Amino acid sequence: MGNTVKGRLLVFESEDFGFLNHRKDILLAFKNAGYDVILAINMSDKKREVENTGIPTIQVNLERSHLSVFTFFHKVFEYARIIKRTRPDIIFAVGLRPAVTAATAQCFRRRPPSLYAFGGLGDAFSGSNNSIRLTLIRQCFEASFKFLINRPSRYCLFQNQENLRLFLERGWSKKENCFVIQGVGVDVESSPQRQWSGRDEVRFIFVGRLVWEKGIRHLFEACKILKQKHVNFECQVVGIFDKAKSSTVPLEYIEQHAKEGTIRWLGPRSDVPSLLSQADCFVFPSFYGEGVPKVLLEACAAGIPSITTNNIGCKDVIDHEVDGWIVPPRDSEALAAAMERAVRNRELLQPFGNNARIKARERFTLGQVIAGHLEILDHIRDASRRTTT
Repeated sequence: MGNTVKGRLLVFESEDFGFLNHRKDILLAFKNAGYDVILAINMSDKKREVENTGIPTIQVNLERSHLSVFTFFHKVFEYARIIKRTRPDIIFAVGLRPAVTAATAQCFRRRPPSLYAFGGLGDAFSGSNNSIRLTLIRQCFEASFKFLINRPSRYCLFQNQENLRLFLERGWSKKENCFVIQGVGVDVESSPQRQWSGRDEVRFIFVGRLVWEKGIRHLFEACKILKQKHVNFECQVVGIFDKAKSSTVPLEYIEQHAKEGTIRWLGPRSDVPSLLSQADCFVFPSFYGEGVPKVLLEACAAGIPSITTNNIGCKDVIDHEVDGWIVPPRDSEALAAAMERAVRNRELLQPFGNNARIKARERFTLGQVIAGHLEILDHIRDASRRTTT
């Protein structure tokens, strides 16, 4: 650890599994760089793993399954109490709801400079779903962005340029207060790499949260099309059920397709890098409001090509017919055609996979992401000191 304490950093994050999978190494790097890190987070079955990181934690449950005025302001005042108790020099809020909740809480308590990290804008901003509930949520977020986040000491961190442009065009933030880091990074050198050898069938794999927006229905329909054409392939499905999401795919739906032989259901797994390195091609037909999906970076690090959609975040990782294939979102026929192309032209899989690993090493390493985050935090700290002297 550095000898000089750079300041107290209060981190708000919604769920323990998200922290462990995406930002554990980043926060540990903050600590090693001299920041006094405190993590306010909802801890459930991963509580011991979170505590074992050595980062001081505060239990706080930010509801993700539903949103009401009462529950929102209950969490706002809980955040405000934490801010008052910890007296941070910088607030780092990760995710859409923690960002809005923290920004609102700062109306009631001291107002240190804040960095709001948007991994993606989720289903509230992901296109065609215009239900009354989501419309109201979207309007609340937009008002929060305009009146609470667009302030001199409030900074925004995005994972892709499109989300940045949206904030600038809508007047939700200013360019000088915005940063872009593509994803949360991947440890390329420690990732198991695909060792190519002869295998009769091409093995596809999907890994992700099992919600409809990740393209599950379209993947299964594409697999059915290929089965009917007697294409020689296997499609493994790995994922977790997000109980807080109303769009979670029913387990019965997945098991039925597994019984029919459409896909091979592996359930939730903790050895995803190893599974990726044993596959021939990653399939990720998402139309969700992504940032930069970490699993796409992991597939690149494993040295396998990917088939994904022309969707925000996804298209930032894969180049069509260089390290994979890009298809339109919500298009089962196009997805099936791309998967068939991968099978019929399997001699492309290894060179495409090699290109993917090179890209991961050049653009998406964990070290690059950590360095980018530390540079931003130091900039915010220095700017704050200048304004108070």
